[in-house]
Amino acid sequence: MKMKKKCCGLSRDAFSLVEVIIAIAVLAVLIIPTLAYFSNASVFTSKGKESQRAEVAGQTALEELQKYGTFEEIEALDGVNDWTVEATAPPGSTGGETLLTKEIQEDGEEYQAKIKVDYDSYKATADRYNDYKVPDIKQVYSEETAVFPETDQTDVGVMEIYGKIENSLPDDVDMTLTTDDIKDDVTRTLYLEASEIPGKTLINIKAYYKYRYTLASTGTTYESEVAIKTVQRERDSLERIYVFYKALRNAPYEEEIDVNIPITVLTTAQASKLNIFFVVQKPKPASGYTLDITAHDAALQASYLSNFQKSTLTSVSVNPELVKTETQRRIAKISADVYDLGETTFNESTLRAHVELTKGE
Repeated sequence: MKMKKKCCGLSRDAFSLVEVIIAIAVLAVLIIPTLAYFSNASVFTSKGKESQRAEVAGQTALEELQKYGTFEEIEALDGVNDWTVEATAPPGSTGGETLLTKEIQEDGEEYQAKIKVDYDSYKATADRYNDYKVPDIKQVYSEETAVFPETDQTDVGVMEIYGKIENSLPDDVDMTLTTDDIKDDVTRTLYLEASEIPGKTLINIKAYYKYRYTLASTGTTYESEVAIKTVQRERDSLERIYVFYKALRNAPYEEEIDVNIPITVLTTAQASKLNIFFVVQKPKPASGYTLDITAHDAALQASYLSNFQKSTLTSVSVNPELVKTETQRRIAKISADVYDLGETTFNESTLRAHVELTKGE
């Protein structure tokens, strides 16, 4: 058997005291930074929670101010719900600032929020800082709405007229007219008609075009009727009709629209709550483009809106503000600096959180 050698009575497999001491020293060097890391992480976590509480406190104060419709109401908050008004801008002014203080409790901690309502950052004028109200897509495509989108009706109508002219020519006469020639001079009328469905509470609503082209060489007029769509709606619930159409050409001309809703289909009261929207799609028509809308019977009681600013009025009144604007008198940047309750020195070192928003009236 092979025996392990010994020296001074110690096995070579054992550690000396010096080796153990060195190992402990190395381990200590490695552990100390790790312990410091976890200690710092605990401090950072605690500070993060404090900052989060302070930020929530500031947001709570700003959300409370959002409830008020005018800045005059905010400026009158002194003594209400722990609010203190320290300074106000002149009533109704578009400049200056209002300063407020609010005491807030959040998750067991007490804070004071220093609020600044700054009117100088945003100067409201007649044509700036407005609310733009556009049709809600859920409202457009609802059971109370009938929608008619134009697609390729003009191309279809022009091709049909082209075929009629070609068929009317003698066999020995070549067709020199092109579809582009017809499209440059064709006229059209958009028809929107409603009719009863016997024995039902539903009504039919139909939209279609009639295209007309007069051949200069013969004076003959050729026509084409092309449907857009027919939909059915409950007569009692119908509130809106949308027609999304394309301008016939990018040149000044008058768009003819004819709306016919008999009294037997809708009563005067039912028609009076009906809004009919004519929405011209891109590209925008050239300057000089106008709408010429003629209404019959109950259709005279409906309201007409368009997204084109110019319109001639035939039988009906047209409101060109499909997208409406509401001017705001003032708009301001409202910021909240949050400090501990009782703090008297207000600077970066004592600041707990900063939050801000904008508000208009």
